[in-house]
Amino acid sequence: MKPSKFIIHYYVLLLSLFLIAMPFYHQATGHELQPVLRINLDSVAGIAGLLGFGTFVAITILNRRLAALEKSIGLKDQQS
Repeated sequence: MKPSKFIIHYYVLLLSLFLIAMPFYHQATGHELQPVLRINLDSVAGIAGLLGFGTFVAITILNRRLAALEKSIGLKDQQS
C-alpha cells in the first residue's frame, strides 16, 4: 500500500482521539471543566472529536477513491 499524500489527516485523527478522550479523562479523575455559556466543555470536546474523526474517515475514503480513479485512468492510457 502506497503512503498517503494527505499526511494532515493523521493529525486530524490524533486531535480527534484526544478530544474524544478528554471527557473520559475528566470523568475518571473527578475533574470537570468549568461550563462556559451554560455548555459543558467536555461535551463540546466530545462532539468536536467525533466530527474530527468523521472528517478523517471522509478524507481517507476520498483518498482511496482518487487513487483508484488515477489507477483506472492510467490503465486506459496504457491501452490506447
